[in-house]
Amino acid sequence: MAYKFQFGPSTMSGTLEQEGTVDITNSGLLKIAGSTLSDASRNVTAVSLSGSNTLNVVGRAELKNELHVSGAAVFKLGASMGDANVTNVGNIALDSISADGASFSFGSNWTAAGRTCADGGIFTTLDLNGGTIDGTVIGAAAQSSVKATTLSASSDMIIQDRAQLKSTLFVSGAVTAASSIAAASAAIVGAVTAASLSASGDLNIADNATVNGTAGIYGLLTAHAGASMGDANITNVGDIALDSISADGASFSMGSNWTNAGRTVADGGIFTTLDLNGGSIDGTTIGAAAQSSVKATTLSGSGQGDVVGQFTVHGLTALSGAVDLRGVADTALAVANDSFYYLDVSDNLVKRDSMADYAAAIAGSGLAATAGVLSVDLNEAGAGVVDVAADSFTFIDANDSNAVKKDSYADYAAAIAGDGLKATAGVLSYDASELTEAVVNVAADSFIFLDADGSVTRRDSWADYATAAAGVGLRASAGAFELELSELGAGVIATGDSIAFVDSNDANASKKETVDDLANLFAGVGLSAASAVMALDLNELVAATVNVAADSIAIIDADDSNGSKKESIADLVTAMAGGGLTATNGVLSTQGGSAAGIADANATLAEGMNFGTTTFSADRTWTLPAAPDIGDIVHAKAPGSLGGNELIILKGSAAHRIDGAESLEIESDGGAISCMFVGSNVWVLF
Repeated sequence: MAYKFQFGPSTMSGTLEQEGTVDITNSGLLKIAGSTLSDASRNVTAVSLSGSNTLNVVGRAELKNELHVSGAAVFKLGASMGDANVTNVGNIALDSISADGASFSFGSNWTAAGRTCADGGIFTTLDLNGGTIDGTVIGAAAQSSVKATTLSASSDMIIQDRAQLKSTLFVSGAVTAASSIAAASAAIVGAVTAASLSASGDLNIADNATVNGTAGIYGLLTAHAGASMGDANITNVGDIALDSISADGASFSMGSNWTNAGRTVADGGIFTTLDLNGGSIDGTTIGAAAQSSVKATTLSGSGQGDVVGQFTVHGLTALSGAVDLRGVADTALAVANDSFYYLDVSDNLVKRDSMADYAAAIAGSGLAATAGVLSVDLNEAGAGVVDVAADSFTFIDANDSNAVKKDSYADYAAAIAGDGLKATAGVLSYDASELTEAVVNVAADSFIFLDADGSVTRRDSWADYATAAAGVGLRASAGAFELELSELGAGVIATGDSIAFVDSNDANASKKETVDDLANLFAGVGLSAASAVMALDLNELVAATVNVAADSIAIIDADDSNGSKKESIADLVTAMAGGGLTATNGVLSTQGGSAAGIADANATLAEGMNFGTTTFSADRTWTLPAAPDIGDIVHAKAPGSLGGNELIILKGSAAHRIDGAESLEIESDGGAISCMFVGSNVWVLF
């Protein structure tokens, strides 16, 4: 930037905006950072060329290094790369492409998906890992091996030479052999699987034969080593002669009804289920291992009959001997539902009745029966007038195993009469002489009184009594009375009125005094009292020499409801010091005429003139004041020699700006600037 009062060449740190022509005369050079950009003949020497529009080269352009194009490149007469590489290319449009070298390769994987190659030429080596091969002869010129999971043909598959199978051959159609099928040992080596197998003569199978379906044999079947049916059925058999027959499966069954009449089975084994509809069972224990029910028209025994479980008879049972019920299980009696058997004296027969009916029958006066349970029911007793002096009552005696006993009402009244009560002929009455003397707790204790509402004796707490008895000027708290002046009627106090007080000079006795005497008592130095009114009287103050650095004055604080406060004289002077003034220990002084020399060092500028006193040995930063007042002016002048360094004028607060900038640089020897703070965080240059 340009500076005022500057001598010699101008060194500018900002942007140069020229409205007219810049003419470099006398064959001068246009240099940037010491390097020539253009000479007098307009030859341009540049490290790089860039532009926001099209770069047109009319003649031949020779690049000694790489060409970087961020937009499209159009070569109207072609481009020779000189065997150099073209890299980082996006889309490229070509009529044709050819390689004059020994190879044509791709730098990374690529795809031609959706494209058709009319003729791919000859591939010396091709690793094909997917897709299909259609309409192509494999091995047309030279054959090699084919490895496949499946071979299939849409027509006949012809094998020109010998075919060797290392596993099973499965044929879904017919197999035609031009000559015989020969095997090394007169048999086909390996397994033969076929939908059907037939022979016009004998069929000899040297090894096992497995038939997965039905075997139809129209001649004689001879099995020299036996025949295993593999759990299949043998059907349509005529007579069969066997030495023995056994079943190794889970069951052995007859295909129709059969008879074993006239035969004796020495041991029938174990029958899981047997439906026996006739005959007899002799010498056999029924239910020897596990019992079940027996249904019979008649049960008889030659000896004693034992019934282990329940025995149910739906008709009449005649017992000629004794009945032993010792085997009946012990169980809890449910008197609401259970029954019992008894001997009816009217006909000497054993009969049954419920426990509930029995309880109802025996419940006499004073007893009730409910669901078989007896209980005391006093509602059944006759009404009468109790005589507490002579009558008695029943009770359960806890001291005698809860036995039921009786006692008189008189004894009962004497036993329960505690403090404050006495018993006479069964009647209880109040007796205050029996009460124990104690200190009353008015917050928690109670008293007994005669309630005029009904003339009955009642109880209430002392706290409630105090609350009810507290009148105007009194309040009750936890049963105690306290003075409550807030309940008194409002009035205007005036001269001649009196107030109550506790006189500490007379054994703290309660007394009254006029407000006039109280005002006179309070009026000290600087105050006067007249007719009970106090006033400020500065004439009573003692004269003194002011110390502006330490003394204070009284003020009315408008920011605190006009309250009276004190403030130091030094703070008052500091508050009064505006632009161009400085307050120090209560003393005001001007700043605009001050001057401060700054040596070869960083510094904070002060209001007034600030000047460099010596040559700089490095770049130096002078910082503007952080909290200036509006109108503060700061002058800054660089030393006569900056020593090739810069003087940086920096803002003093993060929010401040110097004509929109955060800092300025003075690069010329003896350069100077002047700044004024105009408020709103702005310094202006002038």
